[in-house]
Amino acid sequence: MKQHSTKIIAALFAVLMGTTNVYGQYYAYDFSAAAPSGQTLYYKIYDSTQVSVVSPYTRSSDSNYVSGDLIIPETVSYCGTTYTVTELKTHDFMIGAFFNCKTLTSIYVPNSVRYMGEYSFAYCSSLVSVHLPDSITYIPNMAFKGCISLPQITLGRCVTNIFSDAFLFCQALMEMHLLNNVAPSVGYRALWDIPDTAKIYIPCGSTASYTSVQEWSQHFSTFIEELGYVLDVTASNEEHGSIEVISEPTCNNPQAELLATANEGYHFEGWSITPGYQNIVTDNPLTVTVIEDISIVAYFTPDSTEGIEGVVALDAKVYINNGQIVVEGAEGNTVWLYDAVGRLLATRQDDYSALRFDVPAAGTYLIKVGNHPARRVVVVR
Repeated sequence: MKQHSTKIIAALFAVLMGTTNVYGQYYAYDFSAAAPSGQTLYYKIYDSTQVSVVSPYTRSSDSNYVSGDLIIPETVSYCGTTYTVTELKTHDFMIGAFFNCKTLTSIYVPNSVRYMGEYSFAYCSSLVSVHLPDSITYIPNMAFKGCISLPQITLGRCVTNIFSDAFLFCQALMEMHLLNNVAPSVGYRALWDIPDTAKIYIPCGSTASYTSVQEWSQHFSTFIEELGYVLDVTASNEEHGSIEVISEPTCNNPQAELLATANEGYHFEGWSITPGYQNIVTDNPLTVTVIEDISIVAYFTPDSTEGIEGVVALDAKVYINNGQIVVEGAEGNTVWLYDAVGRLLATRQDDYSALRFDVPAAGTYLIKVGNHPARRVVVVR
């Protein structure tokens, strides 16, 4: 009898040890590294070039390991090898990569990530901002379950399925932007707790596709068609100037009009536009046609009279006519034309009539008459 009991105890011990090994295997990570935003992330290597982001802990009560605004990198280096980050891995015990991170407030997922596991962001109760790449093709089960503070989300052009319970308990979700022209299929309870009054933004011409799917048409009544492209407009330095979007692009008119306004002591230099433009564009206001994601930066530079001495004001008239800079009332003075940074372009001696300067392109120029302060002139073509 004693021998039999000893065998039973040994068997139970072996089972317990095996369970520990299994948990250790599932929850192990190969290395950790600091994210661009400063937090420590944990990675599992699954081939010679790729890694998954994993949760480091075995108990959900311990999984609140990352907080604040998180940026996941596209690549990470370890022991001399650079790996591409391609997956947010879920352990077999339903612990997503960021499961139960209650103080995580925003997440940026890069284009390198192609897969999200179940429960990836489940119960991230402080999460208010999510950026998902177009490389994501489906929203897995319970991906955002319990994200009770999330106000809006954008799902990319390649998302074709939203699986069960994906947004369960997301009662603050009042806006969904869906970029796929074809309505994604919807799993059981995936949209249940999203308020019926939520606004569903969909691509131009796709209303019929969305209203023909029962899970969308019966749950929501407000479908708003939009271009679905990102127009990102910024100033190179907000202390130098500001940008106003005069008109937004719409389904009926994809053109946007932008106006750059320089602050005192600065002047507008030009726009940098990507993609699709090779050179700085100096039109102001600027009209662009939005047919893809586009990023526009307005550049401002300080007013410059470097190398130009000025003493007293002169009541000369400077204006634009047919693309030329015209100077009147500068009798007896030499007139200089400079570019925006003070490089001399042309010199004329006033002959008691209007002086005309041909300028090489649209942009900002400086006119100096005699020993008087330079004047700023903006040529728009």
